[in-house]
Amino acid sequence: MRRKIFIPSEHGAWAMVYTPFIITSFVLGEFNLKAVWLLLALTGIFFAHKPLEVLARLNPLSHNADLRRRSAIRWLAIYLIISLLSSAALILLYQLWLLLPIGLAAILYLSVHTFLISKKSDKTVFVEMLGILNLTGSAPALYYVLRGNLDQTALLLWAICLLYFISSIFYVKMLIGRFSKKPNSAELIRKCITYHLILMILLIVSLSLHLIPVLVIVGFLPVIGRTIWGIQVHQIQLNLRKVGLTEIALTLVFIVVTVAAFP
Repeated sequence: MRRKIFIPSEHGAWAMVYTPFIITSFVLGEFNLKAVWLLLALTGIFFAHKPLEVLARLNPLSHNADLRRRSAIRWLAIYLIISLLSSAALILLYQLWLLLPIGLAAILYLSVHTFLISKKSDKTVFVEMLGILNLTGSAPALYYVLRGNLDQTALLLWAICLLYFISSIFYVKMLIGRFSKKPNSAELIRKCITYHLILMILLIVSLSLHLIPVLVIVGFLPVIGRTIWGIQVHQIQLNLRKVGLTEIALTLVFIVVTVAAFP
């Protein structure tokens, strides 16, 4: 029987981890061995989500339950060892001690998220926003590894990525609610509109206070436009694969424009 490799299957989660990492690397104009160690550490802890999810959802009475449990535990151990060894290299070789609390926070989130999966409570907006907060932490983590400190730019890059990806939560939930005719579809539309109104206000206020370059707003325009389209369009067949591909394309635009905004 072929062994299955347990890796995260949600494309959005991949983007949420690696987009902030890519943006930060290009903004700083730097990618070295320390960045490679961090990339391994982040990938290890990110990939650990999948075997933990399998264990949390596993029905002990299902076919091949024991085999799936052993396989999930094996891959979980592999991922955690990769993450721990890479983190240890950064901390011991480069004295980056702030990675300790950052790593502990990631492990805490991993534990809480696994518990919520076991209780089937992991799909709420709050929990998904918490997940984005954790995943986009790759931006300040890389900034700290490359520069040795956290400053306003590090937090700004984190905030920009956080706001961008939270948009996708409200947008996708709104689309699914509308076109699957869920009873709470009107509420989902209101929440989506409210978030994007708040987003636009935050961007305008930040620009007026000279906290962000004008190009940052340009990077958000495509997702604001797709949200307006999603709210207004009628009588289309929902294709989640197409939605996902569109989100990937918009994220590529976001990466290019955001990097250009920080010369």
